[in-house]
Amino acid sequence: MRKSQARAVSAAEGAISPNAPPGMTRFYYSGQEFETSQETWDAALAVHKTNADTEHDAVVTAGGLHILGTERHESRRVDNQLRGRAGRQGDPGSSRFFLSLEDDLMRIFAREWVSTLLQRLGMEEGVPIESKMISRRIEAAQKAVETQNFESRKHVLEYDDVMNKQREAVYGLRRQLMEGVDQKQLITEDYVSTILSNILDEFAPEKDHPDQWNYDAIFSNVFDTFGANFKEGPDALDVHSLSRHELGETIFEKLRGRYDLKEQILGAQAMRYHERIVMLSVLDALWKDHLLAMDHLKEGIGLRGYAQQDPLVAYKKESFEMFEAMMLQFQQDTARHLYRMQIIGPDGQPIETVEQMQRAQAIVQAQMQAQQVRPANVPTLPSGPPPTQRQGPPGQGTLPMEFDGSPQSQQPSHAPVPIPTRAPSTTIDELEREFQRKKKRELELAHAASASTGSNGNSPRVTGEKVGRNDACPCGSGKKYKKCHGAQA
Repeated sequence: MRKSQARAVSAAEGAISPNAPPGMTRFYYSGQEFETSQETWDAALAVHKTNADTEHDAVVTAGGLHILGTERHESRRVDNQLRGRAGRQGDPGSSRFFLSLEDDLMRIFAREWVSTLLQRLGMEEGVPIESKMISRRIEAAQKAVETQNFESRKHVLEYDDVMNKQREAVYGLRRQLMEGVDQKQLITEDYVSTILSNILDEFAPEKDHPDQWNYDAIFSNVFDTFGANFKEGPDALDVHSLSRHELGETIFEKLRGRYDLKEQILGAQAMRYHERIVMLSVLDALWKDHLLAMDHLKEGIGLRGYAQQDPLVAYKKESFEMFEAMMLQFQQDTARHLYRMQIIGPDGQPIETVEQMQRAQAIVQAQMQAQQVRPANVPTLPSGPPPTQRQGPPGQGTLPMEFDGSPQSQQPSHAPVPIPTRAPSTTIDELEREFQRKKKRELELAHAASASTGSNGNSPRVTGEKVGRNDACPCGSGKKYKKCHGAQA
């Protein structure tokens, strides 16, 4: 059908809209939806159907389609599909395959057996061989190849199952963080107790006498992870009067109290936000490194067979150990970021107690009230050049004005008092901002990639219900989808 006889409607997106006006029909061609009259469509269809019927009768008269195969495929299914081209819908046809002893299939699986047989029969080079026994031997070689391919795919699936279980665990935790599930109990109860248990197991084993415990290493690791000094200062512990269980419980209760204090100063809502951002940032970074390490492990795991080890068993064992190490590192990094986080008050000084926060807020409120109440006898500004103002730090208003070249510049002025009005911040705000910037860049790159893919006419976006391969093509040609527009997918 000529383009002048049809009108382009819109760029098709994988589905044809059936809403055509009366007396019109729509069809799909080269990623475009066209519309034409029913009469024009019927006339063009009749012409092409007449030509197709004429060619079909000529092929049937000649004996049908004859298939010539230059080799046998490793899979019998592919050979049968090729044979099926000659007998579509009851039409006559035939097929014939030509093989050589140099083909991969014969060379790998049947060369010695066939060569010995040909030598016994006295066959010379170039003489065609036709024997059912040879055909059965070739089919047996194909079965052997198919068995090897099946075992290979089964092993690949088993390797993927190991990675899939880890992926489900990580994505499950990440989905909870994205949905805003409260993670305080998980951090204070699970993560902190796991880290403390590992520290005590390493430096204060149960089987050792308390005199052999390394208290310095215990307090050093606790300080590095949680920022709490239990060796000296107001929180110092009398370790000699505590058993191993009492030591762990005491440290655990003090750490939980420190976390509750941070939450009380910063606010529950802000603390939940910091927890989600820190956990997402740490989890994403560690998961990327873990995926790269798993790829490296998978590349060389096949060499374990030379050491009489099952590569799959070794892969499962080592991948599990790597995943456990990654999750432990995730717990330690999360606890370290949240516990060592400092809260910066409105005056820019770190706040460690609720009383400090209340005093800072009281000072700010007093300064604001003092600025609002002005004396009645405010002196007028002197004539002359306009006063210059020095800008203070962001969020702190302006500094007192200065007058150049005027004797009245020494008089006390009633300029606005610098009042710090910024909200309490933390030392990990920059980490959160960097995480948000990184996610924004990744989202922009994903949008750019999808836009470039969608602009390509060869890759239309699929909408609506999925069309089966053996279903009728939506374009209305009467062919199966896999033989029509599905061949382009």
